[in-house]
Amino acid sequence: LFDDRFKSIKRDAEEQLKIGTTKAEVSRFFVEHNIRFIISDSEASGTLLTTGGCAPVGCGSDSALIGVRVKLSQAGVVIEAPTVVSLYTDCL
Repeated sequence: LFDDRFKSIKRDAEEQLKIGTTKAEVSRFFVEHNIRFIISDSEASGTLLTTGGCAPVGCGSDSALIGVRVKLSQAGVVIEAPTVVSLYTDCL
C-alpha cells in the first residue's frame, strides 16, 4: 500500500510538475494529493504523513512520510524536475 502510494505520487509529480508549471498548478497538485505544503520564493514543498510496510516485520509503529519538493523561479514557475522521497520514520 505505502509503496503503491509513493509510486503514484512520484508518477503524478513527474507528469504534473514539469518545467514551466505555474504556482497555481503546483498548489493544485499538493491539494489533490492531500499533502500539507508551503510555497516560498524559491520552492514548494510538502510532506504527507502516512503508514508504511515496516511494522509487520517487527519494528516500529509503521509511521512513514512522503515528501515532495520542486524549485520555483521568482515568477513562481517550476524550473527543475520535482524531488519525491519516502522515509520510514520509526523503523529500526
